[in-house]
Parts: sequence; structure tokens; C-alpha cells
Amino acid sequence: MKDPSINRRTLLKGMATAFLSLAGFGMGPMARLGRASVRPGVSHEWGTLKEAVVGSPYVLIPENLSPEVRRWFPRSWLAFFDAHAGKTLAEADPVFFRRLESQMTAVMKVLTDRGVTVHRAPEMTRVELAYMDSAFPACGSQLYPRDPLLVVGDRFIETELFFPFRRRERFGIRRALDRRFAQAKMARVSMPPLVPPPVYGKGADPWGCGAVLEGGDVLVLGRDILVGLSGHASNPEGVRWLAGFLGAGHRVHGVRLSPHVLHLDCCLSTPKEGLAVAYPEAFPDGLPQCLRRWETIDVSAAEALEGFACNGLILDEKALILTAGVPRVADRLRAAGQEVMEVPFDAVTFFGGSLRCWHQALVRESV
Repeated sequence: MKDPSINRRTLLKGMATAFLSLAGFGMGPMARLGRASVRPGVSHEWGTLKEAVVGSPYVLIPENLSPEVRRWFPRSWLAFFDAHAGKTLAEADPVFFRRLESQMTAVMKVLTDRGVTVHRAPEMTRVELAYMDSAFPACGSQLYPRDPLLVVGDRFIETELFFPFRRRERFGIRRALDRRFAQAKMARVSMPPLVPPPVYGKGADPWGCGAVLEGGDVLVLGRDILVGLSGHASNPEGVRWLAGFLGAGHRVHGVRLSPHVLHLDCCLSTPKEGLAVAYPEAFPDGLPQCLRRWETIDVSAAEALEGFACNGLILDEKALILTAGVPRVADRLRAAGQEVMEVPFDAVTFFGGSLRCWHQALVRESV
């Protein structure tokens, strides 16, 4: 079912315009594994992870694929979607579904064994799936909670995503976390909605109607906040909005990316202060200025875009989880003093995102 020629941009464009919707996890609307007691906050990517929300595995294939959607979608997948229109992934391919669920569950166990409180994004309701259905058919996803929310310092932001169907993800995550944030007396801020809704036809400018910001583009490095600008997700207006919202206490830097990547976390990771994992060809202007004196582990296009070498799950400044399949990068990280746990995650990366996309940190200890 997977075409090895598909790159991350094509895959995510196809996925974003075509399918994904949850049907539940069998653990109630939210799973809390561990005990949350610390006020939410993230000041550095490498602060010790204490609490996170993670994705869920269920997928619903849309009833139909429009010609506009089909032009983005890999040909090798079209027959599968046409054959299983309207079905959940569990119905369409139960073996693949079980592997997806198993791989997610295994990483959740790693987290809980280390004392991390884990929340699971719940299924979407029919009302949530109908949000903006005039602009995009009723479909959605909770696989990757990284993008629809953002925690910077003690600010909890619901972002405004490029594709309308992805803006539905916030509602389930909101239901999952509202009580937690109420207990912490922490307000949730939603970015201004895009008005009018973007138009996606040939020659249209979908960024011309407001600020777009996606969590996969944002790296939190103390006062310095990096925001990727590939032309496919976050836009300059989103950078300006975030800078204005955070105020003088932070420096928000737009980082120009090559158009063959989607998000900043496709091509850059910061496992600890002074150490970066980077795909150099993704940065036409070079690495951000604040990283240029850091030790850098360079990765190839295949390692970044197919192996997701820059999209690991950082546990603390000495340890991280990385997908199996990039052994050279894992060895380089170990040589730099990192503890690296390699896990199978191919069923998750099949949908275009990896370990960082699959989780959003709510609490990281300050460093």
C-alpha cells in the first residue's frame, strides 16, 4: 500500500486534503495515564517531559475524493481509498490498524514508565466533524496533536491551521484538556479565525486571509522561538501574530524553509542546548543565527524526509526516542552523549508524521 517514491510533502498534502477522522480509542473520551499536578508550561524543547497529550490511531476514509484532492494524492493509494470509501481504517485494513495502535501504545508505555502523565486526544463528535463542512467535507484527524496547539512558557494557544479539516482537531483536544487547564487556572487562547475561509483552487492565495500557525513549525528555545516558513503551513502573518501575543519577553524568528519540506520539525531538532540535528538543504539561508555555534548532526534527505530523523520525542536533555530506520543518526546522537531509544513507528509515519508530530508537551521542567 505504500509507495516508496512518495516524499513527505506529497504525502502530507494528500493526507491533508483527503482523509483522516477518529472513531474512538476504547478508553473513554480521554486517557490519563499518570497524575498531573504541575502547572503546564514549556520553556525549552529539551526540558524534562512530565506531561503530554498524544495522538489516537483511528482513521475514517472519506466518502469521495474530488478532482482537486486527487491531483495531490499518490496514484498507488487511490484504488485503496476508492475501494474503502466511508470505512474506518480498522474496517479497511484491520492488520495495519492493529499495528498502528500497537506502536502508539508501546511508546505510551515508555512515557508512563518514566513518570510522564499522558493524555490521549479523543474521537471527534459529529458536530465537530461538521465544522466548516461548507469549505471542506466532514473529515478530520487526531493522529497528530502537535499542530493544533502550542505551549510556550505558560501560554496555551490553539493555532489556526492551513487546512480547514485540521481546524476541527482543536475541539476534541479542548474537551480532553479543559479540566486540566481549569485546575491549573491557565487560560486557553485561540488564534483569530481565517476570514474568509481559504480558497484552494489553482492560482489561489490561501494565506491571504489571516495568520496561519502550525505547531510542527514552532521550536521553543527559551526566549528564542523559531517558526518555519515553507510556504505550505505557517505564514509570515502567523509569525507576527505570535510575536505580538508573546510580547517583549520572547524573540520570534521566522525561518525560511525549502518548499520540499512541510514543517520545521521535518528538518530540525534540538535534543539539548548546544546540539542540533538538521537537514541542511532545507535551510536556503542557513541555520537560524541562534544555532550557528551549536554542534550539528547533519542528516540526509532520506534520513529527514523518509526516516524522520529530526522528528524524535525528546524526554530530557540526555534522552530521546527515535524511530527505527535511521541508525547512523542514532549512533551520532549516542556519540554526542545522548541516550537514544529506537522504536518501530512505521505505521504512524505512514500518515506523514512521526514522534514529535504525535505528541505535544504540556509540561517540561524548566532548565
